[in-house]
Amino acid sequence: VFEEFQSFTAAIHFAGRKAVGESKLIPLKYYEVNIGATWTLLDLMEEYNCRQIVFSSSATVYGVAKDEKAKLKESDEVGVTITNCYGRTKYMIEQILTDFHVSQSLENKHKWSIAILRYFNPAGAHP
Repeated sequence: VFEEFQSFTAAIHFAGRKAVGESKLIPLKYYEVNIGATWTLLDLMEEYNCRQIVFSSSATVYGVAKDEKAKLKESDEVGVTITNCYGRTKYMIEQILTDFHVSQSLENKHKWSIAILRYFNPAGAHP
């Protein structure tokens, strides 16, 4: 796609495996697909000078609430009580993007714009 349409300036990264239950059964596939595909996408984006990305993360990065009646806040700690591989891959990708963004500024490389969206399943669950 990058070779055919070389004028991309941004990407929205929604790709990846996404079933919490399935991620418990085939965790290696989740790491391979979710993290591996992100790595490949970032490499291609850099190669083709496309340096703006919005990553579709998940509220699963917040893990299990200490108090089930408490409302989730964006300032709540993330990455500590994640209960499934799907959530861990989302959290790891957030960390990769953070580390990557920092590295770009340290080396005075081309500026990247990175946004991370965290949300609950907006379309409903599948059986």
